[in-house]
Amino acid sequence: MVINETTNKKIANNEKSFPSPLRLLIVSASVIFCAEAFIMFLFPLFPPLPSQAHVLIDSLLLFLIAVPVLYLSLYQPLKKKIVEDQEMEKRLLLFRNLMDQSSDGIFVVDPKTAGFLYANEKACKNQGYQYEELLNITVMDIDSNLSDMASWEKTSMEVQNKGSIVRESENLRKDGSKFPVEMSMKYVEEEDKDYFVAVVRDVTERKRFEETILHQNDLLSRVLDSLPFPFYVINSDNFRIVLANCTAKSLGGDVEQKTCYETTHGRGKPCTGVKHPCPINKIKETREAAFMEHLHRDKNGKEVNLAVSGFPIFTKDGRMRQVIEYVMDITESKVREKELLKKNMELRNTLDKLQKAQEILVRSEKLTSIGTMAAGVAHETLNPINIISTIVQVLQMEELPGEVREDLDEIMTQVQRATKIMNNLRMFSHQKETGFAPVDVHELFDKTASLVEREMNLENILIKREYEENLPIIEADGDKLSQVFLNLLTNAKDAMKGGKDNRITISTRTMEEEVEVRFTDTGPGIPKDIMNRLFEPFFTTKGATEGTGLGLSLVQSIIKENHGGKIRVESKEGKGASFVIDLPVEREFEVRSKE
Repeated sequence: MVINETTNKKIANNEKSFPSPLRLLIVSASVIFCAEAFIMFLFPLFPPLPSQAHVLIDSLLLFLIAVPVLYLSLYQPLKKKIVEDQEMEKRLLLFRNLMDQSSDGIFVVDPKTAGFLYANEKACKNQGYQYEELLNITVMDIDSNLSDMASWEKTSMEVQNKGSIVRESENLRKDGSKFPVEMSMKYVEEEDKDYFVAVVRDVTERKRFEETILHQNDLLSRVLDSLPFPFYVINSDNFRIVLANCTAKSLGGDVEQKTCYETTHGRGKPCTGVKHPCPINKIKETREAAFMEHLHRDKNGKEVNLAVSGFPIFTKDGRMRQVIEYVMDITESKVREKELLKKNMELRNTLDKLQKAQEILVRSEKLTSIGTMAAGVAHETLNPINIISTIVQVLQMEELPGEVREDLDEIMTQVQRATKIMNNLRMFSHQKETGFAPVDVHELFDKTASLVEREMNLENILIKREYEENLPIIEADGDKLSQVFLNLLTNAKDAMKGGKDNRITISTRTMEEEVEVRFTDTGPGIPKDIMNRLFEPFFTTKGATEGTGLGLSLVQSIIKENHGGKIRVESKEGKGASFVIDLPVEREFEVRSKE
C-alpha cells in the first residue's frame, strides 16, 4: 500500500540519524582517554595512590561521562521518533477517514498484477466485499469488461500512455449482480514505483434517470411525429428552428437550425406586413399566444394556406426563450369555404331574382289592374264626351253669332281630341289574350306616343320621327311593344328635365332580317359607372317617389324573352343617350312567356 511504503521509508531515515555502536565506543574511549590524561597531569601535585584507586577513579570517570553521552545520543532521538510516529499515525487516520467520506469508490491498483493495494469504505460497500477480501482479488474479478490478464495489460498500457482514462463499464458485486459505473483511472509514479488510482462512481440512479428521460423524449417525439400538422420549437431571439416533427420536415425538408422565415416563406428576413404577420414578433409584443393565417410554401415551392398558432416558453426569471408554433393546413378548407361562399352567393342571387320576379309579377298584375280600370274609365268618359259632341253638332246647325260659332268649333276640336285619346287609351289597356300578330311599328308607335305627346309639348319636348319608308311589318305582341315604347319615351322625357333643345328622335331602319328602332334623346347622357346596371330590377337614378326601377327591366324582358330581340344602350356623357331595339321580322323562336 502507498501509505505503508511511505511510512517505512520515513522510519528508515530516522534510524539513520541514530549513533551506531562503533561511534559510541569511539566517543566513550576518547572521553576516558581525556580523563586519564587530566589525572596524570594532576598526580604530581598529590601523594601517590594505590592501583585499585586508579581503577576506581577510571570507572567513576567513565560513568560520569557515559551517562550524559548516552542521554544525548539515544534518548532524545528516540523521543523525537516517537512523536513523529504519532503524528504520522494521526495523518494516516485522517487520510483514511477522508477517503471513507467520499461518495465514490476509490481504489489503488498495482499496474503489474492488477491487484488492489487500497480501497476506501465506499468501494468495499459498492462491491460487497470486506477490505481484506478486496486486497486479495484483482480488477478482473469486479470489471465485467476485463476478462483476463491480456485485457488488463491492454488497459494498463493505455492508462500509462495517456496518463488517465475515463470510461463507462459494469462492475460485478460479490453476489454476482451487476451495476453501471463511470470509472476514472489515473497513472501515478512515486519514487520509482508505479500505481493506478481509480475513482469509480455508481451511476445506477443516473442511468435510470437517463432511461426515464430517453423514454419521455421518445414518447414526446412519437407524439409530435404522429401529429398530422407541422410542429416547431423556435428560438425567439434568432428565429432558428430547434425542433420539428416529421410532418414539418416532409413539407420543408431538413429544417432544424434553419430560420423559420427561410423554411416557410423562402425569405431572408422575418415576415412583416398584413399578409404575412410574424407570430413570434407578435408574441414578443404581447407576451401572449398568437393566432393568425399565413401563406406558406412547401418544399416544392407550392403555396399553402395555413392557420398558425404560437405559444411562448418562458424561463424561471420571466424571459421569453422559445416559441412553440404549430401549423394546420387549411388550404382545402379555404377552397371549400370559397365554394360555399360562391354557392351562398348564387343562392342569394337566385333568391333575389325570385323576389324581383315576384315583385315584377305583382307590378305586372297591378299594371293589368290599372289597365282594366283605365279601359273602364275611358269607356265611361266617352259617353259624356259623345253627348257633348252631339250637342255641339246640333248647335253648329243653328244660326249663331261668329264668336259663339268659333267657341263651338274649339269645343268640337277638343272633343275630337279627347275622343281620340280615350280610344287610344282603351286600345292600349284592352285586355285580350296575349298573342303575336302582324304589327306596323310606325303605326304602333304613333298610337303610343299620342298618349304623352301633348304633355311633352307642354314641357317643350319635341318628338321627332325619322321613319324608313317601306319598313317591313313584323310579327310581335303589339300590347307589350306599346309598353316598351311608352317606358322609353317616359325615361327620355324624365332625363331631359330642365334642359334646352329637348328632343326625342325615333328612327327606324331594316337590318337584314331585323328591324332596328332607335330612341335618342338630347339629355345629359348616362354615367359609365351605371351603364351595366340599367336593366337591373329596382335600380333607379330617380327619387324614391318618382320611380320603382322596374321599367327598363320590363323592357328588357319583353324584348329578349318575349320577342327574341336585343336591346342595347349607347351614350356619351353630355351628349345624350340612345336605346336601340332589334326586333326579328318573323317569329322563328318559341315564346318563353305569354303573360
